[in-house]
Amino acid sequence: VLSYFLGDESALVMLISEDTVCLYDLDFENVSGALEAYSQSLKDKMSRDYEVVAHSLYQCIIQPVEISLPYRVMIIPDGLLHSVAFDALAYQEASSTTGRKPFLIDRHCFSYNYSFAHFNALQTNGIADEQSQLLAFAPLFGDTENDYASARDSLANTPLKYNQEEAKVVGAITGGIVCIGPEATRSTFKKLSGESDVLHLATHALADNESGENSYLAFASEQAGSDLLLVRDIYTLDLPAEMVVLSACETGSGEWKKGEGVISLARAFFYAGARSLIPSLWNVNDKAVSDIMRFFYRGLEQGMEKDEALRKAKLRYLEEARDPQSLSPYYWAGLVVMGNRETLNFSATALPIDRFYIPGLLVLCILLITGYLYFRSRRKRASIQ
Repeated sequence: VLSYFLGDESALVMLISEDTVCLYDLDFENVSGALEAYSQSLKDKMSRDYEVVAHSLYQCIIQPVEISLPYRVMIIPDGLLHSVAFDALAYQEASSTTGRKPFLIDRHCFSYNYSFAHFNALQTNGIADEQSQLLAFAPLFGDTENDYASARDSLANTPLKYNQEEAKVVGAITGGIVCIGPEATRSTFKKLSGESDVLHLATHALADNESGENSYLAFASEQAGSDLLLVRDIYTLDLPAEMVVLSACETGSGEWKKGEGVISLARAFFYAGARSLIPSLWNVNDKAVSDIMRFFYRGLEQGMEKDEALRKAKLRYLEEARDPQSLSPYYWAGLVVMGNRETLNFSATALPIDRFYIPGLLVLCILLITGYLYFRSRRKRASIQ
């Protein structure tokens, strides 16, 4: 565990392992400067000098302790560190070479928590015996002829081309319930969400950095216009889900309150009872997230723990990326694992799309064998006559 503290004039990190606790004094000026540069890089979508910025921040907050770090690392951030994707920090100096760059995702598997006490409170006794039931939502946005979510604001007018495909694929992998288009309403979510082990929300979201309780997720509505689920609404829900996936923009961001932390959608779902969250740290790319989610649920289906499944999903995305721009951490590093990291049980309920070829192949074999026997018997009768 790496637990950070950023004060007014000091920066500390505590390294907690099974048998030791070590406290390191970081260079406050360097950390502050590197974090400011990182925040500016996020605003520029990590397109300008990101490698330089990412290596500088790595030198400040990871390099002093890395020799003692295990493969699997839990981060407890503070202040601006809540917006840092640690797996996208560069452990080598920037180079002019093209292709994939050396980031910490190659060395470590990261997860995040608000505090060590919060992490301990979310632990269970290992793999769930019962099958995990998934409920996915994917409203329709930006459809001028049949717009279920467009009246409230301009965000809802922005199309999401891949969110419904994402929900269908996730539902097929897990054997879950999928609500898309006009079915993906807030009232349906409130009705069904408390009975589901896994909630997957592929939608629009907006973080309010001035008033965190006004951050929201957008749902479809029975009338014209989106139905918004605000942070303050989520606080009132009872959602004992094993995992909530917030496949939308800025779901891990929000208002920073000293002494309380980030008031975000992710934090609200924890307050409502969720044991783990997959939120986003910034405005994520619809297509990239859809691809990563497909790989992520495949990993969960295979029995991987959540942090390892997400790491492998990101690496798979990078392996298959064809556009050099899509190699930027802005496209793949925004999703993180928070809370409980344990495995989920999808194996018995899963009906992945690419498995449908198996029964199809069996049917084809039966038809071929039947056809072969039929024609052989006809030839036999013909030869006797």
